[in-house]
Amino acid sequence: MKSGMFMAACVVALSVFAAQAQEGARSTWETASPEEQRASVTPLMVSVCSPSGVEVPWWRPVWDVEGLRLCLPYGRCQEFTGLDVGFVTHAVNSHGVHVAGLNLVDDDVRMTLSVGVLGNVVGGSYTGFQIGGLANVVNDDVHALQIGGAANVVGGAFKGLQVGSVNVAPVQMKNSWQIGFWNHCGDMEHGGQIGVFNYAREVSSGLQIGLINIIKHNEYPCVPIMNYHF
Repeated sequence: MKSGMFMAACVVALSVFAAQAQEGARSTWETASPEEQRASVTPLMVSVCSPSGVEVPWWRPVWDVEGLRLCLPYGRCQEFTGLDVGFVTHAVNSHGVHVAGLNLVDDDVRMTLSVGVLGNVVGGSYTGFQIGGLANVVNDDVHALQIGGAANVVGGAFKGLQVGSVNVAPVQMKNSWQIGFWNHCGDMEHGGQIGVFNYAREVSSGLQIGLINIIKHNEYPCVPIMNYHF
């Protein structure tokens, strides 16, 4: 029970920290002049205590990065393509590889490998492979493999595989599986859940294997060991 409460507290703390970082960067962006808001492209960015510290290149506040970015400890850019390494990485849109303590993306992530010691937080949609030591949180649709220590949370439709203590896809899960202690999904189509507690609102074709299996709109809503609908 204590470990579960600790993980839940960590997920909440991660979400709050991510929201504060994104809000702070958004404020900086909104106060920039129209000229400053037009991003230039650089193949290399090094951020030391950005945005209030030292950043190379330094002569513009807004950059697109196509290459390598080092965030020590925090760095932000507009469009990112390439290899991103640091403590906290932050971009508006991303396509590449992120390896950091925490990876933040405001909008969409395309064909990306994201490895976060704490986790990965995406405000838009995500396509790729996420590994979060604590959690992976995506606000919109996801087509990916997600591995999260405490939780994987998807706000939109999900297609792929979730492996974590808690897996949540409350809208739709299609051609997908969830493996964890507690699995929760909305509408399931061609998929399954393996865990201790499994919940699905509606299943057109799918399978649940666990201690307690609930399909809300099913002839037998709650069945131990295995529940299904085809």
